Amino acid sequence: MRRCVDLSTTGPLVAEEVAGVLASAGVECIDAPVSGGPSGAASGGLTIMVAGPSEAVEAVRPLLERLGSSIFVVGDRPGQGQLAKVINNLMSASSIAITTEALVLGVKAGLDPGTLLDVVGVSSGSNNAALDKFPNQVLTRRFDHGFRLALMAKDVGLCLEEARRREVPMILGATVDQLWALASAQADEDDDCTAIVTMFEGWAGAEIATDRR
Repeated sequence: MRRCVDLSTTGPLVAEEVAGVLASAGVECIDAPVSGGPSGAASGGLTIMVAGPSEAVEAVRPLLERLGSSIFVVGDRPGQGQLAKVINNLMSASSIAITTEALVLGVKAGLDPGTLLDVVGVSSGSNNAALDKFPNQVLTRRFDHGFRLALMAKDVGLCLEEARRREVPMILGATVDQLWALASAQADEDDDCTAIVTMFEGWAGAEIATDRR
């Protein structure tokens, strides 16, 4: 049996269509989008969200284990891995957006963003953006997390597309989708996802920077 392992992020609908075409040619498709960025790929530490027939998944598991350290079988149909990936990225995009808005407000009111992030990091507002992306990429003004802004906007759009297809209302998700689409339209092709911060800063006239850089 020939098998194809698809590590890309194309969205559930495309994954279903690709799997159908491959099946007609006698090829089993394993839907296996990844998370972890360039550093995860280089270290073999990717998270892989796998969907496909159980026998096919087990047959390619040794390959997947060479690529990733966290492998989750999320379903038995191509497209389900894609959905897990774009849901994750919608949540990541949402945490970046709300952390940006909150930090801009704090800075505008005279708070030090580094100290504010310290508070959030050990409090109920904590999230990955506040713990990792903002201290390492925004306060330092590096904007080099390793995932392009345009790709984040694309993944958020894919998630909202699937929500519409499934008739699931996403009120907050739709707002996040609009924010990332606007940022993508203004950004350069190679801008990092953390560079969305500059759009919010421009609106507020405040920069998320600290003397602790």
